[in-house]
Amino acid sequence: MVDDAINHECSIAEKIKRIEYIAHFNFKVFHTGSYFSYALEKELKNIGSQITGNVEPLHLNIEESKKKYKVLHIATTLYDIGGHTRLFEQYINIDKENEHYLFLTKQTRNNVPARINKLEGDSIRSIFCTEKQNTVDTAKYLFSILNNFDIVVLNHHPYDSIPSLILSTPDKPPVICINHTDHVSWLGAMITDLCINYRVFSSVISETKRGIRNNITIPIIIDKVAGGITRHTARAQLGIKEDQKVFLTIASYWKFVPSKAHDYFSVVREILGMDADIHFYIVGISEKDKLQVLNYTIHERIHLLGIIEGPKLYQLAADFYLDSMPFSSLTAMLESIKLGAYPILCYAPPNTSLILDIQPEFEGIISHDQTRETYLNSIRILLKKDYTERAQIVSKLFDRINYYNSADYFRKQLQ
Repeated sequence: MVDDAINHECSIAEKIKRIEYIAHFNFKVFHTGSYFSYALEKELKNIGSQITGNVEPLHLNIEESKKKYKVLHIATTLYDIGGHTRLFEQYINIDKENEHYLFLTKQTRNNVPARINKLEGDSIRSIFCTEKQNTVDTAKYLFSILNNFDIVVLNHHPYDSIPSLILSTPDKPPVICINHTDHVSWLGAMITDLCINYRVFSSVISETKRGIRNNITIPIIIDKVAGGITRHTARAQLGIKEDQKVFLTIASYWKFVPSKAHDYFSVVREILGMDADIHFYIVGISEKDKLQVLNYTIHERIHLLGIIEGPKLYQLAADFYLDSMPFSSLTAMLESIKLGAYPILCYAPPNTSLILDIQPEFEGIISHDQTRETYLNSIRILLKKDYTERAQIVSKLFDRINYYNSADYFRKQLQ
């Protein structure tokens, strides 16, 4: 497939389209076991030199400021909800020393989330959107304005070819990549000067599997908890009875798609059979989704809540947070712990980048079970523990998260 995309006689635009198709396949459809394709990235470099060779630099009318550097963030698409957009927001809100700009490669101005538009003129100096659907024209325009910036930060999707097309030249600005899809293959490893990883094993993979020499590990930043609402109040507002044992999961649809080793809803049905008071509340999927793909069957104690922009009430109401499988939803789990939920890690993580019990937040406190059987038995034991015993573990995790997943720790690691 890769050879066909590279060697097929076709236009440049069609060749880029083929490369993005393969990259998207590797990311979304089928994990090949590879985290980097030298052939695809080398071809994008070759194409980039062709389409940018005669592009004249464009000087933007940017007023001088007292900030240290002008930083251009390149993202594919940002969303109203989800961890990806929040990671971007947190980065620019923490880094007050520099001036931040945003370029969206595949999102028109009309579709930019309101939460991002509100940042323009404050945390974000300017937002650039291309209204052109042509990838080549977008790449040329972005290349033409690179000379206005000191640093580039990539927040791109794994299949987005545009950064690789325009950042392969020797005189490019330094490129920092935010590795928010560490568990899959992505385009851009060859152009990355520094990779910021959020999981310990991700740094190892970035170096050994992607060939990126400079890596740092900085845990995801979790916002401070605002007080005022108790667990009792949250349950009352949601209509959840006090005697319910509430399990919560928050994740995107694709993180629930079963594999040979992991079937989320099969596990849920087993847990429901352990106690008649157990209820599952699941944020991120709804009855409108293709639930047959997820091996879902209707159950009166499974509540599909769909997409909720602010699930804080459910997080406060939860006794337990069951991580999604086969793919983790780390940000949502950390947030839920800070709001009082006891976390249950996935058993036998499907690849090394998803091993969480070596993370500084969890190490020595909680761990992965290695089989489905021991995992379910651990949950049976957990259900017998009283609230005070569970709360002691949650308190330890809370303190760890407050330290490692803070803006102060982020700044310290970047120094």
